[in-house]
Amino acid sequence: MTVQVTQVLRDAGAGPGDAALAQEVLDEATAQVAAYITENLIDDTKPVPAAVNDAAVLVCAGDLFARRKAPFGQQAMPDESGTLIPTRLGADPLGGVRAKLRPWCFNIGFSYPLDDDETA
Repeated sequence: MTVQVTQVLRDAGAGPGDAALAQEVLDEATAQVAAYITENLIDDTKPVPAAVNDAAVLVCAGDLFARRKAPFGQQAMPDESGTLIPTRLGADPLGGVRAKLRPWCFNIGFSYPLDDDETA
C-alpha cells in the first residue's frame, strides 16, 4: 500500500486543481520519511510496517501541502464557533512523523556527541 495523491488532496481539503502540488509534496514527503527511517531505524530485523510508513508519509505530505498553500507560514483554522483564527504552521514537516515512528526509530535530537564519537 502506498499513499495516493487523492489521499493527500482529501486530507488537505483540496480539489483536483491542486493535484500537481499534491504530487510534488507527496514525492518530497516520501523521500523525507524514507531518509528519516533509514537514518534512525533501531533494529534492521524489525522494519516499520507499511501501514505506519504510509500514515507517516501522509502526515508529512499534509504538513508540506499546508505550508505551500499558507502565505507567510500561517493558515486560518476555525475554532468551535466557526471563527477563523490565524495559526502558525510548524517549521518541521517531520514533527508529527517522529511520534508515529518512535517504536521503530530513535532520534536523540540533540547536537551532542556520543562517547564513541568524542574527539579531543
